[in-house]
Amino acid sequence: MSNRKTSKELGVPEPTIRNRVQKLINERIIRVATVPNTLKIISGLSGNLRIKSKPGKVKTVVKKIKKIDEIWFVARLFAPPNLTVSFL
Repeated sequence: MSNRKTSKELGVPEPTIRNRVQKLINERIIRVATVPNTLKIISGLSGNLRIKSKPGKVKTVVKKIKKIDEIWFVARLFAPPNLTVSFL
């Protein structure tokens, strides 16, 4: 959602939204990333998995998943499921 649309929905000036988002980025609370639309890039099978890992095993699972060539995106989540994985 754009800063302009967010500001209209919240009823605050757009610079306020822009400044607060920048502060969150600077403090490393959020990160902005580009996620490609794989359906437009490739043809074939692609998908997304949500994985629930046992407590204390998330890092181990991530290391193993990252070794799979077809995996292009792995993100840790705050609540179960613990991971989201995209593959081609």
